[in-house]
Amino acid sequence: MASEQERMMVEAELLNIEEQLAILRSMQSKCQEEKSKYHEREVRGQFVTPRKKKEKIRKRPRRWDVKPENLVRPEEGEYSVVLSALQDKADEKLVDYFLLSADAFNDLANRLKPIIYHQATHRMPIHINERLAVTLRILASGESQSTVANAYKLSTGAVCGIFTEVCKALWTALQTDFLPSPTVEKWEAIKADFWQQWNFPNCVGVLDAKRVNFSPQTIHALERSEVPLLALVATCDARYRFTTMEVVTFQKESYGDLFKNSTLGSKLLNGNLDLPPPASVSEFGVSTPDLFVADAAFPLHNNLMCPFQGTDLSREEQIYNLHHSRVMRVMENTFGILVARWRFLSQQQYKPDKMTTVLKACIVLHNFLASNDDKSAPGLKYIPANFADTESMGSVQLGEWRQVVNSDDKRVFDPVCPQQFASSNGDGIDVRTTLMEYLNLAFHF
Repeated sequence: MASEQERMMVEAELLNIEEQLAILRSMQSKCQEEKSKYHEREVRGQFVTPRKKKEKIRKRPRRWDVKPENLVRPEEGEYSVVLSALQDKADEKLVDYFLLSADAFNDLANRLKPIIYHQATHRMPIHINERLAVTLRILASGESQSTVANAYKLSTGAVCGIFTEVCKALWTALQTDFLPSPTVEKWEAIKADFWQQWNFPNCVGVLDAKRVNFSPQTIHALERSEVPLLALVATCDARYRFTTMEVVTFQKESYGDLFKNSTLGSKLLNGNLDLPPPASVSEFGVSTPDLFVADAAFPLHNNLMCPFQGTDLSREEQIYNLHHSRVMRVMENTFGILVARWRFLSQQQYKPDKMTTVLKACIVLHNFLASNDDKSAPGLKYIPANFADTESMGSVQLGEWRQVVNSDDKRVFDPVCPQQFASSNGDGIDVRTTLMEYLNLAFHF
């Protein structure tokens, strides 16, 4: 009996072993199939290793929210010390420091408040007035951002961010009121000013294009990365204020297309600029279209006058060129005053995107302050007497801005190359001839 039981147990164990072997063979065959599939996908280049879960990079905690040396900002920072002292004194001191009076500073701060807003979660927040003061000081003095940061007891990173933010906000806040797209009524007012102050008929502005200079290191980096260079295409009125401006990007090989590719150039050359209709230039009944005055680099067009070129000019052509150059000097002074007042523009190490932001901010600030000169006291004017060129008894007295600009080692702007941007048309020749005849008859009979 015992032997029978032992025999049955042995048979049961053998069955279990066979089942286990069958299971193992099945698992081995499945593994073999997976290996063959894996190999086929790898050979075909279809195998992709599974992505590892991206580890979250933990930000290193700050050592402090305010550097120890900047904790004294409320007591020793330049904004607290200098500005409070300047506001207690005459406004002339504030104009020397910021280029504007206390009233103009407060006006600007109020315009920026709806645009720049930060929640006061920091234990030493930087308020809008201090942000504006930092930006104006950098623009007016030409000091580096790190130097101003040390003076105002702020970190250099904070000042760099504030400067860019406020420059963008200045354009947003001021462009609508002080650099709007001119209307027909605005062109008419500009034309009347040019006639009254410079005796040039039907002139709605002076047009010029300037290439923005960069340091040799910046230019080399831009050319290597194929980043386009910058040019400023602008017009001005008879009171040294910009009426239109556009920062145009261009490559070296497309320099000749710079003007016609700009918004103003495209509209002007295609007759799509909203100018007033042709008007009489005098009691003689001669009429011409309203026009811009430009130098010889631009095309002669029925709405764009250029000087006669060459050395063998007639007396009448020389007289026309004399009147033409008097009007062109207005734009030369406008650019000169801009650079002399906002010394930051002489810094050439910045990239095109930042220079574009700064240029736009400086131009609307220029118009904002120049527009307030009529109601400012003599000592508070943005363009004081003798700062721009003046004429006395037929001779030109050079403006004080030239001394500031000529003392620079770096030129902010360079004129465009003397080649024309586009070919002249016959209508422009006829209009210039009409103006030449009128100017000779009216002023040199």
